[in-house]
Amino acid sequence: MNLSVWLVDGEVVHGVILQPAALVWHNGAQWVFSEAAAGVFVRQRIDETIPRARGVLVPQGIKPGVAVVIRGAQTLLAEEFRRKMTTDVRAARDRRSRC
Repeated sequence: MNLSVWLVDGEVVHGVILQPAALVWHNGAQWVFSEAAAGVFVRQRIDETIPRARGVLVPQGIKPGVAVVIRGAQTLLAEEFRRKMTTDVRAARDRRSRC
């Protein structure tokens, strides 16, 4: 959903409204999984959010109309790091077996 917001000082802020469940936290930063290609979702850092009654306004980083994960985003984040840990463990085993 596109939205323009007029703040008290008269400044207009453009952005998209996301459901709060779309945002996940990692290393002190907020992230969303946005669709980079058909059926391919990538983690994207969100630098600023503004809480609103209907969700969270994201003024930069997400283009209007781009699909984002709103259910299961935390699971995707966990899966991303589980795969990385599995790869790291395999690489460590390979290094030890060559010694």
